[in-house]
Amino acid sequence: MTGSRFVYYGAMVLTSAILASCSGQSSAPQPFEHLTGRQQATTANSAVRLPRGGVFSGSYAGDDSLVGCTKNKYGSFNFSGSGSAKFLNRGVETGSMQGHPILKGCLFIGGAMLRSRGHPGNWVTFRLIGPPCHSVNYGVVSGAGKFVHATGSGTVTFTCIGSSQYTDAWSGTLTF
Repeated sequence: MTGSRFVYYGAMVLTSAILASCSGQSSAPQPFEHLTGRQQATTANSAVRLPRGGVFSGSYAGDDSLVGCTKNKYGSFNFSGSGSAKFLNRGVETGSMQGHPILKGCLFIGGAMLRSRGHPGNWVTFRLIGPPCHSVNYGVVSGAGKFVHATGSGTVTFTCIGSSQYTDAWSGTLTF
């Protein structure tokens, strides 16, 4: 008697499942169905964070100091200016690079920070590698505010003007 009862209940479950699938109704619970409409939207949106950003560009100008390196002496490149960049709008730029003597010249490595003037809590820091007054490679290191999850890479082209002025142009990617 127990075996026939098992077959009967199994047939009922199978029939219910077939009828539910034919009627377009799912018997499986839907995610967040126990929440109100507003709670569903908030929970669903916080579960998935879509990246923002994309192609990144900017330009800044200001003061610099450059000391080249020699066979036994480290060099330095410091810069500070203002300008604007996509996603940051108007802002300030500060940075420094150290020149490390190598066999046939100098390898400059350092960092820069771009900070929004309108929203000073929004900033991004970058790792820089390359020769000052030329194209330098950048990689995003960190960020704050809306840039807390920032990533990206590209180039910064520095143009040194006279003995203590520079302009630069950023191009690459920045997602956040």
